[in-house]
This record gives sequence, structure tokens and C-alpha cells, in this order.
Amino acid sequence: YEKAVEKSRLSTVLPLLRHIKDTQEVYYMTNGTYAPSAEELGVEFTCPDEFICAVSKDAADGTASDKVDFRRKDKGYSLVYSYDHRTDVLPGKLYCAAKTDDEEAMSICKTFGQLASSSNGYSRFLIQ
Repeated sequence: YEKAVEKSRLSTVLPLLRHIKDTQEVYYMTNGTYAPSAEELGVEFTCPDEFICAVSKDAADGTASDKVDFRRKDKGYSLVYSYDHRTDVLPGKLYCAAKTDDEEAMSICKTFGQLASSSNGYSRFLIQ
């Protein structure tokens, strides 16, 4: 039951994540680069209370990657659209990222689709 409720919570942000993905791709076609922030992208949204939402660009020190990340507060997983071109982070795809050593996170993300990659302590499951 708890897994179904949690998947339902995650699924509520999927339409927004898909909209941001589509808008980011249009921005890229227009400008030849991805938008570094939601404001520059022109997408206004309110992050649901249960999430930490971010549109991030690669930081000079390499600590961030090019992605839109809807991380579930106090949980080991998030829904992500990556426009980073490193192959381990599934560029151009929507996926559920789970901390590999977190059994609950892995269980939730597995409900979205098949395992597509694992690196840096995270497993990524494609969203079907």
C-alpha cells in the first residue's frame, strides 16, 4: 500500500517534468544551448511541498549536472530529466534515480520501468 501511495505522489509531478523537458528541448533548438534556470527557460511552476525541485546547469567545479530534478524530500529517490550528455545519466530521458544502497528507493523506482544505468551510487530506471 505504501509503495502505491508513494508512486502516486511521484506520478503527480510527471506532467510538469515532461512539460519542462519539452520546453528545454525547444529552448535548445532556438538558442543552441540549454537554459541554465527555470526562470530563463520561461517555465513557471510551484514545486510541490513534498519535493525539492531544481533546474541545474553544470557548475564550474563539476558538482552539478545538466538536469531537472524533482527530489522527494527525506527519501532516497527523485524523478529526473537529464540533458547532460554523459552516457551514464541517460541524456534526453526521463528516469527515476534511486540510491543504490537504499532498498525502499530501489523498490519505488523499479515500479517506473527497467534499470538503465548505475553509477556514482545511483541506479536509474527509465520512466515508461
